[in-house]
Amino acid sequence: MQTIVNHQDMSAVEALWTLYRQQSPQVRKAFRSRIDTQEVNLGAKPLEPYTIEELHARIAESERDSAEGRLYDFDEVMSELKEEFAHEDELEMVGTV
Repeated sequence: MQTIVNHQDMSAVEALWTLYRQQSPQVRKAFRSRIDTQEVNLGAKPLEPYTIEELHARIAESERDSAEGRLYDFDEVMSELKEEFAHEDELEMVGTV
C-alpha cells in the first residue's frame, strides 16, 4: 500500500485525517486507544495548535531528514503498527489490558 499526501495541497490536519481514514477499522481503534492512554499518562494536557512558523520549521526538518535518508517507509511503519496492535488485541482478548 502506498499513500501519498502532498502537504502543499492540504493542511496538516487534512493530511492526518486522510491517512487515518485509509487505515483499517482495527488500526483506527488501536490508534484511538493509544491516544486515550497517552492523554491519561500526560495528565490530559490540552494540545495547542502549531503556529505557521512552527509548522514550516517542522516541514523543513522533515524535508532535510528525507534528503539525508532519515525516513521510514510507510509500509514498514504500518506493518510494525499492525503487529503491535495485534499484540494489544490479543492481550485485550485475554483480559490483561
